[in-house]
Amino acid sequence: MPEKKSGYSVGVKHAEENPSQIGVYAKEAVSLMDGLGSNLFHIRAELYSLLGTAKTNDEQFALLQSYMQGLDDVGAKGRINLWLIWSHFEKRGIYPRPIIQDGYVIFFDNLDDDDRKAGSAKIHRIDMATGKTVWSYTFKRKKIGAFQHYIVGKYLFCRPQYLGDSDSAANPQPFCLDTETGNLLWEYRQKGDRYGIEQLMGAFQNLFIASTWAGVVAINPKTGKIEWEIKADAHNCGDIISSEEQLIIKTKEREVSWVSPKGKVFKKCKLPFPIKDEGYIYAYRMADDGECLYLAVRGHDYSDTYREKSVTIIYKINKSTGKKERVARLDDFLCWGMVLAGKTLYVSDEERSYAIDLGSSNRPVEMPYYIWAENNGDLLCVNKQHPILETPQLTIMGERGSLWTRDGVYPLAVSKNLIFCEERPPDSSNRGKNLVILDQKTGKELAKVIDSSRYGPQVFLINETRFLLLEDKKASLHEIRK
Repeated sequence: MPEKKSGYSVGVKHAEENPSQIGVYAKEAVSLMDGLGSNLFHIRAELYSLLGTAKTNDEQFALLQSYMQGLDDVGAKGRINLWLIWSHFEKRGIYPRPIIQDGYVIFFDNLDDDDRKAGSAKIHRIDMATGKTVWSYTFKRKKIGAFQHYIVGKYLFCRPQYLGDSDSAANPQPFCLDTETGNLLWEYRQKGDRYGIEQLMGAFQNLFIASTWAGVVAINPKTGKIEWEIKADAHNCGDIISSEEQLIIKTKEREVSWVSPKGKVFKKCKLPFPIKDEGYIYAYRMADDGECLYLAVRGHDYSDTYREKSVTIIYKINKSTGKKERVARLDDFLCWGMVLAGKTLYVSDEERSYAIDLGSSNRPVEMPYYIWAENNGDLLCVNKQHPILETPQLTIMGERGSLWTRDGVYPLAVSKNLIFCEERPPDSSNRGKNLVILDQKTGKELAKVIDSSRYGPQVFLINETRFLLLEDKKASLHEIRK
């Protein structure tokens, strides 16, 4: 068998040099793969077909990229095969926070500076089975930088933001779309400037929950009207935890409240925080084990340097009674992440983590890791949390210590047996360009997807065998086959 050559590298190199001849170079690249056997026949046939029907050179380049990487991966011993189901291309870019529901995905335009000056932002619904566009909605305002969004049932609530503007009064009115038809249902009509929406926070009792300068409001997704409101600090309301019976939310800088389905506060818990009056408390971080709520209250004193006065206090609150208990105080530490794994609570800042044993009175144990996630009883830890400046190191920690370590990768998503990572080599001057799929037990590389985007890939798991890969201007659905 002839030595395998990289169809991807050959085809893309030529395509970049002369995009108008991409179809010719695609055939040239495929011809180099003839020695791999007949199992590539259907891939080659589909490649030719799609290249022939592509509407723009950019689309052709995206298709070439996807199929060439598939040819490169076929036949590699001990690896998995990735099969492209479909690709969706948006010339102006895709905002990296899609909505994935049963049977469809919703994308938002991610406009660059030139597009923001001239174009209107669009929202697209894509059929998950075929990759075809079901509908597109055009938001007829220019200079839109992004959309905050949340979905309840078939109702999609969007808060558009002008480029560079954070004040809610300066941004266009939020609106709601029917996800089945793409029709505009209503625009949010605020009662005054204080009711401009600062943040979409989630859903409770099939109502949209949002923070405004007047407090927290619940908005009916069918009508856009405010059903109830509670007084709360507008700045950084932060995380919420909701169930069918209650909503737990920050209402003041040092207070958490329990809210009934009717919007009535029926329980409060005040959280002392030992800093000066000029200090500032950030939004809480929360973890929930079903019975108790764990809050990381974090802040620092502006009268001194940023790091010297930073402090985080961990509270445990019984969700039924509201009784609080201080678990730990961590000085010179500003909590950014929280992971609850069994009876151990892990809190992380930008450089390190602490492990807090909730079943004992032992002092928190400092760890030189950022705890990224817990999966199947193991911890996914990133050794360095400044991956743009330094090479990250992924370590899998089991009950008996480190299971394996791999340099130059940063986790994006975790399935039952696989870890999807962004490759960030030490010689990279910016973010990595490739997606690598690792075996969770051994750390062995099972597949690689070449990514040509500026900002690196993003992965959204659909099920155990399918995942959505998001790049700058392209979304693609892939299937893992043995």
